[in-house]
Amino acid sequence: MRTLNCATRLPAKLQARKLLNLAGKCNIQQSAALIDKCRAFVCHDSGTMHIASATKTKLIALFGPTEAERFAPGNAVVIKSKTEPSYDAFGSYDKEKAAAAMKEISVEEVLKELS
Repeated sequence: MRTLNCATRLPAKLQARKLLNLAGKCNIQQSAALIDKCRAFVCHDSGTMHIASATKTKLIALFGPTEAERFAPGNAVVIKSKTEPSYDAFGSYDKEKAAAAMKEISVEEVLKELS
């Protein structure tokens, strides 16, 4: 639900950009087909990130609580938070620390990689 909330607020902040918000509206096959048509795709460490890595689309992967060295696809442009990863071997992490780590990644960092 939080992802959907963020996805609905983002287009308002990036009015000058061409965006299509399909958060929560596509299955895996549809997601892969749409990502393949994109000029670039920005996402956090997720299954969708790995789907995007299978396409020829430029992938910008954002890493906060998880280790980019361990989970990032080889073809991704990786942007990491300054905080050390807090994800353990069992897949657990502190949600507050994870949110804080993701907030350390600036919009400017992402836009730099998109240009």
